[in-house]
Amino acid sequence: MKGENGLKSQNNMNKNVIEILNFLLKQIIEEENLEENREEIVITLENEGYTIEDINEAFDFIINGRLKPYDERISPVTDTEFYIDKNSNSGYNRVLAESEKRVFNDYIKSLIYRINDLKVLKAYEFELLLEHMFHNGIYEDLESEDIWNLIDALVKDSETKIIISQAISEFNNFYFKNNNIN
Repeated sequence: MKGENGLKSQNNMNKNVIEILNFLLKQIIEEENLEENREEIVITLENEGYTIEDINEAFDFIINGRLKPYDERISPVTDTEFYIDKNSNSGYNRVLAESEKRVFNDYIKSLIYRINDLKVLKAYEFELLLEHMFHNGIYEDLESEDIWNLIDALVKDSETKIIISQAISEFNNFYFKNNNIN
């Protein structure tokens, strides 16, 4: 609902950002390139009465995966705050967010679960991998080699890369191929 100045009420800031996020996700689902069409999208949203601050915040969330806290009680999660259940059969108890489920197809989800089940990545490495996969997956369909290239760039330990390369058939020999080892 537009206020006196033609803009949506600031009292509805959270609601406005969520509405903009919904609009942006629909654009992604319709295979629109947000970066290429950003100016046009911003104009459309401003004409609907949204503020540039709310629009930028929604874009920041889509692109960088974060919202600024509206309340001092909400603090960002740090790398050391991941929940790891050492009694679980999985390497890390991680449920994909709804946005991740929409971006990752079943094949990619399968690779994610198998990487996790190996129990070789640290929690922050796994989260970082998922974050990069999500951002790349928004704009293009991921393939196993794309995921391997992310693993190769993000994981520093050579032994971990070898384990992943040999344990997951889609990654077989990527480590040796990229490092020219016979």
